[in-house]
Amino acid sequence: MLRAVGFSDDDFRKPQIAVASSASDMTPCNVHLGELSEHARKGIAEAGGKPIYFNTITVTDGISMGTQGMRYSLVSREVIADSIETAVQAQSMDGVLCIGGCDKNMPGAMIGIARMNVPAVFVYGGTIKPGKYHGKDLTAFYPDQQLPVQMPSNAWTVVAGRTPLEASMRIELGPYAAWNEPFRLAANVHRCYREFAGATWDATYDSGAVMADMRTLKAATR
Repeated sequence: MLRAVGFSDDDFRKPQIAVASSASDMTPCNVHLGELSEHARKGIAEAGGKPIYFNTITVTDGISMGTQGMRYSLVSREVIADSIETAVQAQSMDGVLCIGGCDKNMPGAMIGIARMNVPAVFVYGGTIKPGKYHGKDLTAFYPDQQLPVQMPSNAWTVVAGRTPLEASMRIELGPYAAWNEPFRLAANVHRCYREFAGATWDATYDSGAVMADMRTLKAATR
């Protein structure tokens, strides 16, 4: 069966390393992880391993908050852990590299890693770099105001009349609305304790989530 997916005779002599990615169009935190997985597979191959790629799911509270969908939020971590454990153990992988970018697939991947007696490492997709609004950096708050930028918090302040709708739409539609938080909310808290636990190396936490097409978009919409 593995010859049908491209294995050569030499590949069967190599350690088989799973690359478990949560790349998805469902959330901006994970939309770029497919590109990272390509680099991971290339690195594994160059180091003498045989990468075997598969995806797992992810969901986002940013969409399901305030709806019945929140019943699936924390449960999704178990689904993610189960899927990674199932694929790695069922195929007798020699190791696994997990890539995640939000507060669902990051702990889900770590739960799966903890269950398995195989070498493993977790790679964080990177935090968003601050965007610009009226020439000033955007992080957790609008410049010179104590008003949250991140959706859906931003939407609540609009409803309450505290945030101008036009400003809210520019924030939401700009490239700075994409990917992970540039501040210490759930995903970045998860990234910190992974470093403390020795589950990865700190270089992944200092790196921003930047892609060429988004850099172009950001320059065009600034």
